[in-house]
Amino acid sequence: MAEESNHRVGLAFVLRFQRTGWIHDVIVAPPWRRRGLGAELMDRAINDLHAAGIETIHLDATTGGEPLYRKIGFRDDFQALRFGGIPQWSLPAADPREVGPVSRKDLVSLLELDSQFFGDDRSDLLVGLWQGYPKLSAALRGRGGKVEGFALARPFAGGHVIGPVVAGPQDIDGVRTLIRNMEEFLGGASVKLYVPGVDPLPVRFAKEAKLASLASSNRMTLGPAASQMGIWAELSGECG
Repeated sequence: MAEESNHRVGLAFVLRFQRTGWIHDVIVAPPWRRRGLGAELMDRAINDLHAAGIETIHLDATTGGEPLYRKIGFRDDFQALRFGGIPQWSLPAADPREVGPVSRKDLVSLLELDSQFFGDDRSDLLVGLWQGYPKLSAALRGRGGKVEGFALARPFAGGHVIGPVVAGPQDIDGVRTLIRNMEEFLGGASVKLYVPGVDPLPVRFAKEAKLASLASSNRMTLGPAASQMGIWAELSGECG
């Protein structure tokens, strides 16, 4: 946070997991812009994350902010896409795997799967989301009951945000099965999907559902890159 004469004139929000961090909503009040406060806030946020042992930092950049972020050392990663509307889900192919709402016994293998594809441990965030909206969840279980894919959702502005959705990078039928299993609880309302544009299959999935493209932003990264393959929909643009 930046202050001048006891007034808050700028702020930046930071979220961190074990190895990755996110910076979002870097805001400077209009009268104090073009004075270097945005760069000062970014420096402070990056230094705090590095001091906490964070190796990789992500953000979704506005066009106006990209020159500053590149100067600091951020590089372009991929387009973070937002889709929304009343979905028309494609029917999945016959799938021998069991599917149903996430249960407590699913959590260990679900969190292991998420860590594998997300590249970090966000257990507290995912468990909290599941506890808040247990019916808005689905797990795809393979041999021995091990979770091979999952989807979580939450209410938002008269509809739902679906995400994260995590499954094998080629398992589009598994993802269709997960979403169809939650359809009763989604209630035919509008949905939003935050889709990483690094892989064409999640984009294809969103377009199959007849969702409209709402917006996109440039995902930028400082530090070692983390693969987004297997992330079919993100939790949000602020924390992946």
